[in-house]
Amino acid sequence: MTPKIQNGDYVFKNTGNLIEISGKEEILQRAFFRLKAHYGEFELDRTLGSELHKLDLNTATNDRIFVYVTEALMPIEEIEVDAVEKTIDDNNGQIYITVYLKVSGEDAIIELVS
Repeated sequence: MTPKIQNGDYVFKNTGNLIEISGKEEILQRAFFRLKAHYGEFELDRTLGSELHKLDLNTATNDRIFVYVTEALMPIEEIEVDAVEKTIDDNNGQIYITVYLKVSGEDAIIELVS
């Protein structure tokens, strides 16, 4: 069991105990962390993270983003990346990356905002 993290903080029950997750939810949390962490900068594990931050997401193609996402998630055996989709919100300039994947054969989605 792994403590649940949401918006960068641990999530607690109203009793004060940590909420713990497992299974698909835990795998997705690990994947999200790998995608958001900058490769080589996590002191406890320098092999953790992605290099997505090095891409100019305004001009990067879905195929290029797919390569970076797949590389970052490769160490998680239960995950297979199916596709990525970049969307740019013209109103606020936000870039959204939707990652379509399978977790132990089940469809799942991770959404990243930059």
